[in-house]
Amino acid sequence: MTYSREEYDWLESEWAFHLHGRSAFLSVDDFQKIKEWECNLIPPDLIVSAMKRYFDRRSKKERSKSFIALSHIQSDVDKIIKLRTALDRQESTNPIKDWDAVKSPLREDPQAQSLFRAWQYKLCAIPSAESPTYLDAFREERQSYKDLIDYAQQKLEDRAEALKLDLTKKLENADLRPGTAVWDRSFDFHWSNLIAEFWVLPSRS
Repeated sequence: MTYSREEYDWLESEWAFHLHGRSAFLSVDDFQKIKEWECNLIPPDLIVSAMKRYFDRRSKKERSKSFIALSHIQSDVDKIIKLRTALDRQESTNPIKDWDAVKSPLREDPQAQSLFRAWQYKLCAIPSAESPTYLDAFREERQSYKDLIDYAQQKLEDRAEALKLDLTKKLENADLRPGTAVWDRSFDFHWSNLIAEFWVLPSRS
């Protein structure tokens, strides 16, 4: 796997987003860490998810490290790899088990519950990465989750605008330019997570 220029830009922008400014990939060590993940076939979206986990955890600490390097998220990268591997092999008998945590009124919505169940089934049906059908199954699972998030977004109604404005401001503070491919990719990623967090839906790791 070789990262594209757009994927490098995405990773750099996400790092800057969490640091509240464009100060990513300035050190030789940071660049070497990215190349290490690239050589180990780590997907860029997994690294972005690891960044989110790391900074979510860091925000809850009273006194966090003043110096931050990409190597600090390695343990989060490792955990997500293990989680995805486990999900690849999981056989679920109760795909609706996490639904009770979802906020009302979405929790009582039959259409939302149906979409959630469909996503869980596709998630559990993903074969191992060595399977020739892996990529097709992965795309189907991703689309199924998008269908769920799109429906959950509709149920936000007038609350959506305030969330979008807040996210837009954060992305602009990270020096992302509206209308670019990196902006679109970053916005979609964080918007999906915001909707999931609002309704307490599981997010894609």
